[in-house]
Amino acid sequence: MSLNISILTLQWALNVGAYLQLYSLFHILSRIQKNVNVEIINYIPKPHSQSLNEKIRERGFIGGTKLVAGRILDQICCLGFERRKKILFEKYLNNLKLTEPVIGLNELFNVAEKFDTIVVGSDWVWSPEFPMHYHEYAYLLPFKLKTTLKVAYSASFGIDTPWKVPSTIQHLYGKYIRDFDFVSLREKSHIPFLSKLIKKPVYNALDPVFLTEKMLWEHNLLNVKIPDEMKNFLNEDYIFIYNLEPYLIFELKSLLSIFQRRGYKVVIYKLPRLNPIYNFIKDISSFFTLRLGGIKFAEYIGPYEFILIISNSKYVITDSFHGTAFSIIFEKPFVSISRPKASIRIRDLLDLFKLQNRFVYYNADAVEISKKLEESIDFKPVALKLEYYRRKSLELLRTSLVKN
Repeated sequence: MSLNISILTLQWALNVGAYLQLYSLFHILSRIQKNVNVEIINYIPKPHSQSLNEKIRERGFIGGTKLVAGRILDQICCLGFERRKKILFEKYLNNLKLTEPVIGLNELFNVAEKFDTIVVGSDWVWSPEFPMHYHEYAYLLPFKLKTTLKVAYSASFGIDTPWKVPSTIQHLYGKYIRDFDFVSLREKSHIPFLSKLIKKPVYNALDPVFLTEKMLWEHNLLNVKIPDEMKNFLNEDYIFIYNLEPYLIFELKSLLSIFQRRGYKVVIYKLPRLNPIYNFIKDISSFFTLRLGGIKFAEYIGPYEFILIISNSKYVITDSFHGTAFSIIFEKPFVSISRPKASIRIRDLLDLFKLQNRFVYYNADAVEISKKLEESIDFKPVALKLEYYRRKSLELLRTSLVKN
């Protein structure tokens, strides 16, 4: 008898980490036992389907100040970038099995009931942004399912302090997550909060990217078509900055200069958007210095090009959870830089592998960061811990798919 499993996640996110965790979870579930059918619910949430004008109006951006004008211009300037990335990521999503587009809770309920199990996770599926700003509750599965198991695997709130969100949102978390048959979180630090809220056990589980072994990630790279412009630097010593926050590189100017003087190339993921209204004149010189300074930007790369760049890099600097994760998987010397109000996910991960010393703050001295980056990492104990937690997480996932 076949087992029909669906995945509800942020498949619409134009983000390398979001896709890779989805791919890995899809890959693992498809092989977790014989006769398994896995589909990704192609749910389109309200904030993703809204027009620019609707987003600006709903978030209260209409007004006459420079700040408001800057935010609107930010939105407008990003439209071209977003369209280009959308085309890129749709190509990869087409390699997976998705349902027809699903919009609204009624459609989601009808689709969910067709499966034996619905797995919610990983990534920011329980971000308070959804219910607080968009009245969007889909990832909480706010309805009863007669025969379908509700499973949360390695779910994340996406913030450092979920216990500080409004009590009305906490009430929703307690009411609907309590109805899940199995709950696991990616951030260990959030387990006491959620366990107390829902009055049932909550487990800690690895992000899905760790469930796929390094060898299989490398196998996927065999089919990557390397652009000519990328071939040039893959054979050189380079430092890769995987920055979700585009303005991080302004904070790292001194550090980049240090490594460039030592003969290293620099590859940066995200280029800052030039917005003189919002960021004023102070950023303009920095912007053009970066563009003319021989630095390579790689924002329009796919997920496997991202893995390729990390796996060939000499060093990695990142403010991203998945940038940190793949640095560990490919055993690269790295530092993880704290983003305001978004460091718990990285700190919990580093604590798990006893790599706390790879964490630095935004305002850390450039020389200090360069020394830390060049400190060797003994990855043997890290690999042992990874294998132990991988087996443990896989067992949790298998157990969650069986009705008690």
